[in-house]
Amino acid sequence: KKEISQALADAKAALSQYEMSKKVYNATLEAFRSTENRFENGLVNPVEYNLAKTNLDRSSSDLIQAKYLLIFREKVLDFYLGNPIKL
Repeated sequence: KKEISQALADAKAALSQYEMSKKVYNATLEAFRSTENRFENGLVNPVEYNLAKTNLDRSSSDLIQAKYLLIFREKVLDFYLGNPIKL
């Protein structure tokens, strides 16, 4: 019972993290596109462009990590509930 409660809490936390990571990624993508457009028009220097690209890459990585953590937590919950684990 305790394991199931903990697995459920972990899955909920992972879902929350995934949803937040999606929002951050979308905002970072929008910011990068704006910076990229300004860079192409000569309004932003290469350092600012690279910083925006680095931020986009980091948020993309965070989103991928959150996605697979969520999948893992859901599979752990399935295990404790006795559900078949499908990959």
